[in-house]
Amino acid sequence: MKPSMLVALFVGLMSFCALQKVKAQEFIICDKYNYTDVYGPQFALRDLNTEGIDLIAGHLILPASLTCYLAYIGWVTAPVEQLGWGFQICGLLQNANSLYKTTVTGITLPATCKRVVQNCFYNSGTYDFPLQFLDAPGVIELQANAFRNQKNLNLVNIPAIEKIGGRAFENCSALTSITLPVTLKEIGECAFENSGLTSIVLQEVEAIWGYAFKGTAIKSINLPPSLIRLPSTSLGGCADLKTIYYNCPDLVANILGVGEQGSFKLLENPNCHIIIGNNLSSIKEVAFYASKAAAYTIPNTIKCISKNAFYENENLKKIEIPSSVDSIHYSAFSWSGNLKQIMVHWETPLVIKYSGAQYGLQAIPHSKITLVVPQGTLSLYKTSPSWEKFFIMENVELSVAPQTNSAKISWYKVPEATGYTITVYTDEAQTQEFGKYNLDGNGQKGTRLSYTISGLSEETPYWYKFEVKKNTSIIATFEEKFATHDEVSIHETKINNISIYPNPTTGQLTIDNGELKMNSIEIFDVYGRIIVNCQLSIVNSIDISDLSNGVYFLKISTEKGMVTKKIVKY
Repeated sequence: MKPSMLVALFVGLMSFCALQKVKAQEFIICDKYNYTDVYGPQFALRDLNTEGIDLIAGHLILPASLTCYLAYIGWVTAPVEQLGWGFQICGLLQNANSLYKTTVTGITLPATCKRVVQNCFYNSGTYDFPLQFLDAPGVIELQANAFRNQKNLNLVNIPAIEKIGGRAFENCSALTSITLPVTLKEIGECAFENSGLTSIVLQEVEAIWGYAFKGTAIKSINLPPSLIRLPSTSLGGCADLKTIYYNCPDLVANILGVGEQGSFKLLENPNCHIIIGNNLSSIKEVAFYASKAAAYTIPNTIKCISKNAFYENENLKKIEIPSSVDSIHYSAFSWSGNLKQIMVHWETPLVIKYSGAQYGLQAIPHSKITLVVPQGTLSLYKTSPSWEKFFIMENVELSVAPQTNSAKISWYKVPEATGYTITVYTDEAQTQEFGKYNLDGNGQKGTRLSYTISGLSEETPYWYKFEVKKNTSIIATFEEKFATHDEVSIHETKINNISIYPNPTTGQLTIDNGELKMNSIEIFDVYGRIIVNCQLSIVNSIDISDLSNGVYFLKISTEKGMVTKKIVKY
C-alpha cells in the first residue's frame, strides 16, 4: 500500500552556487505544507515521488532513498541517512488532519539511515502518535529525546547502535526490555528514566551518564570490564536496584582523573549488594568511595585493597575478606562508622603497615566491631598490633540439613560471655522473625557449642543474627544469610535442557544449556554466601579448582527462570 503523503527533505548545502549542488541528508515526513529548517537554508518542497514508501497494516517502511522536487533546484534524489526532528512538529504521523495519525504503529528505517536526530519521535503532548515498535538496523546514534514519551513503544531493534542520547527513551513505560548490542559505547543522561525496563544487559559500554535508569524497576546490573565513566549520579534514582556486578578494572583511575569520586554515592536501595568480579585482582583507590551499598562480596582473586577503597560507607555493617588478600591500606575502611563485623581467613594475621611499622585499620570503631577469625587463631590475633583493638572471636559456622528442614549453628565458647542469642529472620531487612533463641553461657573454654533450628521451609533464604552477651550488654554480633536446598543426585543433572558435568568435579565444571538462553551464574557455599559470579554464553566451562573441597550450590538465571542445583568439589 502506498499512502498519499508529502515528504519534506532537510538539506545541508555544501555550497550554493551556479552548479546548485545539494548534499541532501535528512528526510522529514510532512503533511500538506512546506517546511523551513531553523538550522539552515532550505528550499520549498513542491512534489514527492512516493515510489518505495509502503504502509502495511500500520507498519511504515521507508526506502533507502527518496526523490522530491525542490523549488529553485529541481528534482533531487538522496539517501535517507538521518531521520529528522520534523516528526515532532509536522508530518504524516502527528498532523491533526493526517489519515495516518492513529494507524502507523511501527516504523522500519532503511540500513542507510544512521541517525535519529534530536526530538524526532518526541511526543510533546501536542503531536502524539501510538508508535509501538521501531526497526532500525543501521542506526548508530539516537540523539536526545529521540523517543521521549513514546508510552506505547515496546519493541526496539537497534543492532548497530553506538550511542543512546539523553532522555532518548524517557517515559517509554511499555518498554520492559531492550537488547543492547556489543557496539553500544555510551548511554546518555536520563536515557531510560521512568521507562518500563525491568532488566538490562550491558556488554561493552564505556560510559553511563547521570540518572540513566532512574525510576526503572531494574533489580540488578552488570557493569562490564569496558566501563570507564560512571559519575556519582549514574545509578541514582534506581530504588529497586539490589545487586550490582562490578567488573571494571579501569573505572577508578578515570574517576580519579576527573574528580568524580563516588560512583555509588546515590544508591537508593538500602540493601544493595555489590558483587566484585573474579576478573579483578585488586580493589583500587576510592573504588567504593562514599558508597551507599550495604554489602560486598570480595572474590578470592583479590590481592590488594587500596587506600580509601571503602571510605565512608555508612550502610556497610559487615565485610568478609578472603585469604587471597595480602595487602590492605590502613585507610581502606576509614569513616565507615556502622561497620559491626569483619570476617577474615588468614591462619597468620595479615600485617597492616604504615611508614614501615605495624599499624591497624584507622578511623573505625574498633571496640564495636566483631573480628571473626579462623579456628585456633584467637591468641594470634589478640596479640597482633594490626588487629588487637577489635573484639575477637573464633568463627561461627552453620550447616544445613535439607532432609530434615533444619540448620545447625555452632561456635566456640567466648570466655567473657554469660549468654548468647540467635535470631532467625525471613527477610533481609530483619523485620520478620522466624524465631528467637536465648541460650546460656555454659560450656568449657575451647569447647564447641551448638544449637539446631528446626521447622525451616525448603528452598528458602533466611538471615540470622548471633549475639554474644555479657550480662545485659551485647559484646559481639555475627550476622549471615543461609538457604535451604533440596538434595539432588551428584551425577549429571539435566534441568530445562541444562546439563552440568562432571559432578562431582575436581575443578572444571561444564554447563551446556542447549538452546536455552542463560544470563548469569552464581555459586553459593553451604552458608548461603556467594563465592563465584559470572556471565554465561551458549556452552560454558567454569574452573572452580581454587574452591575448597565440599558442597556448593549452583544458581543459574535463565530466560525461563532460576535453576539451583548442588555440586560437589573434591
